[in-house]
Amino acid sequence: MADLSGDAQWAIAILERDGDIARVVVSSARGDIELVTAMHVDGSTLILFGLHIDGPGPGTFGLRELRRMVREFGRIAGVERVVIFGGTRTRECHPGVSHGQSWSR
Repeated sequence: MADLSGDAQWAIAILERDGDIARVVVSSARGDIELVTAMHVDGSTLILFGLHIDGPGPGTFGLRELRRMVREFGRIAGVERVVIFGGTRTRECHPGVSHGQSWSR
C-alpha cells in the first residue's frame, strides 16, 4: 500500500496496482471513498479512465469537497491537471451512461 497522504483532511492510499489499473482509497472523518480506475500521465496531466467510485452514500461529500480531493490527488501526483473519464454507470442514476469531467488545479 502506498500512502500518499498530503493533507490532514484526507489520507490517500493506493491499495493495489496492476499495470495502469489502480484501486485507491481516500479516507476522511466522513468515511472512505474507494476508486478503481486506469491512470495515465501525459505531460503535466493525470488522466483517469473508466473511474468507478464507491463511498458512504449520496450527500456524504459535496461536489466542492470531491473537487478538493481530486486537486490534492493531482498535487501529490505532481501534475497540474487531472482529467476524469467516468466509467459506465451500472446502477443508481442513469445506468449505462458514461461521464467525463475535467478539473484543473
